[in-house]
This record gives sequence, C-alpha cells and structure tokens, in this order.
Amino acid sequence: MEQQLRKNLQWLVVLMMAVTSLLPVQQLFAQDGGAPSVTASDQTSDGSTVTVDSVTATVDGWMVIHADADGAPGPVLGQTAVMAGVTDNVVVALEPALEADSSLWAMLHVDEGTVGVYEFPGADVPVKNGDAIVMAPFMVTLGQAMLEDSMTEGAMAEAATTDEAMVEEAMVEEPMAEAAMTDETVTDETVAEAATTDETMVEEAMVEEPMVEETMVEEPMAEAAMTDETMAADQAPDHMPVTGGESNNGLNMALIAALVVFLLGALAVASRRRVA
Repeated sequence: MEQQLRKNLQWLVVLMMAVTSLLPVQQLFAQDGGAPSVTASDQTSDGSTVTVDSVTATVDGWMVIHADADGAPGPVLGQTAVMAGVTDNVVVALEPALEADSSLWAMLHVDEGTVGVYEFPGADVPVKNGDAIVMAPFMVTLGQAMLEDSMTEGAMAEAATTDEAMVEEAMVEEPMAEAAMTDETVTDETVAEAATTDETMVEEAMVEEPMVEETMVEEPMAEAAMTDETMAADQAPDHMPVTGGESNNGLNMALIAALVVFLLGALAVASRRRVA
C-alpha cells in the first residue's frame, strides 16, 4: 500500500515537471495552438478605417497599421488593442484618413509598456515569429460612393463652417447696425432739437423785432421831446415879466395914487376959490 502511494507521488511530480517545462511553449503559441500571425486582404474603404481579416496573438498586444514607404512599413496611421488568441475582423481607425488608393501594412505589436497605452517607438515593439516580423501587406481602394460621401461630408463641413462664419459676422454686424441706428437716431434728435431751437430763436426774434422797432421809434420821440424842452428852457429869459395877479396889484396902486393926487388937486383948487 505504501509502495503504491509512493509510485503515485512520483508520477505526480513527473507530471508537474512536464507541465512546468511546457509552459514557455504554451506562451509561444496561441490558445488554439497556432503561431502569431496576421491576415489582411485587399479591400475597398472610405479611407477612415481598414479591416484586418484575422489576428492571432500569444499575448495581449496591438494591431498597428503602417503606411507603405517604398515597399516597406512606414509611418503609423492607426492602432487598436487586441487580446491574446484569435481575433477576426479587427477594425482600425486611420488618422489621417486616406485621400487616395494606398498600400498599407498590418503589423502585430506587443503591449509590454504601460498596459493599454501604445508606446512605439518604445516598449511596444513588433512581434516576431522567429526572425520575421508578424505583418501582412494589403491594398486599400477608395470606393466612388465612399468618395462621394466623403466629399459630401466635406462640403457639409464647409457649409457648416460658412454658416458659423455668417452667424459670427451677423453677430458682429448686428451691434454695428444697432450702433448705426443709434447714431442716426441721435443725429435725427440733434437735428430736430437744432430745428426746434432755430424756430424758437426765429419766433423770439420776430416777437422782439417789433419791440425793438417800437423802442427805436419811442427813443427818437423821447429824445425829440427832451430836445424841445431843453430848447425851450434855453430860450426862456432869466426874469419872466410880471403877469396875472402881480400886474393887477400895481394897477390898483397906480389908480389909488392918481386918485389921491386928483383929490389933493381938487382940494387945492377949492381952497384957492375960498380965499378969493
């Protein structure tokens, strides 16, 4: 019994060692037992995305699209994350979008740096199968309908930009128009006030003019009267002759004196007659 238990333990140890020895091989191959690979077919696109038929990865990584540079992979146009295993129909967005038919490269990269952050040049280097980089070239043709859609979208974007510009211009012009209307209103009010002021001044002038004329007429008349009075005063003698009551008193005294003289003469005559 004890011997059988020992044999079982030995077989268990051997099995664990075998599994441990096969672990690097398991990491080398994909979950379905295949080597890392990329399959991409020629396709028609609108230029903004491309589709990779199939990606087989042993570890999590990146499906990267490179532009063609004289028959070799060139600048990166876009990338998307892929999980370990087999992934079909991997869609990768391109930035910038294609503007003409182009040759591209689909290349598998690892994700060895910060997980979920594409770092190449850097830690996220291309995957190799032996000495060969795991990649596949393919051709992208821009479809006519897709081009028309792209052109339509471009025209719509331009129209939207134009509309925004027109709205902005309208927003700028509206305050200017309001300012112009305000200036015209102020000008009209100023002109109206000036006209009212002129009319008031004219009316006042019309009212004052007869008064001035009357004053001008009255002043010469007053001056003439004053001149006449002055001339009369200048012509009057320093001693005015006695008239009125003073003349009557003198006459009465003269008569009385004459009467006295007459009486005296009469008495004298009477006396002489008596003596004779």
